[in-house]
Amino acid sequence: MRWHGPYRIIEVHKRPQGTIYTCYSPKDGKVADYHASIVQAHPCESDMEAVQSSALDDNNSYIIENILNHEIIGLKVNSLNLLIKWHGYKDPTWTSLNISLKRNEAVQEYLKLHDLTKFGLKEKINEDNEPKKKRVRFSTSVKND
Repeated sequence: MRWHGPYRIIEVHKRPQGTIYTCYSPKDGKVADYHASIVQAHPCESDMEAVQSSALDDNNSYIIENILNHEIIGLKVNSLNLLIKWHGYKDPTWTSLNISLKRNEAVQEYLKLHDLTKFGLKEKINEDNEPKKKRVRFSTSVKND
């Protein structure tokens, strides 16, 4: 089962089918009922702490706590692995540098600090930061006189 929440319990109902919790979601302000069999404790002191906690618990959110080391892999095509301590995980893991990591601010700082910017995002060629103008041609079926 994929867990969601956390919620603040606002009422407890004893029913023949079991205990039902009426819960408030601080993320979206909705109220819903859940059976006790699918509820687990997630202690928080405030609604703000609950929202921050849910962001960290999200399966798709990984937060870099620290980048500890790096290794360059390959002779012809160089790739870079980073030893990353992820928030919420006990042991650091080797992670291959991908486009998502290249966009991460902590990774960019690490690459600059260790003179590894060639592995980072490509520098913009257009220094004026103006969008390139595309030449557009129009065709017509009516001849110009």
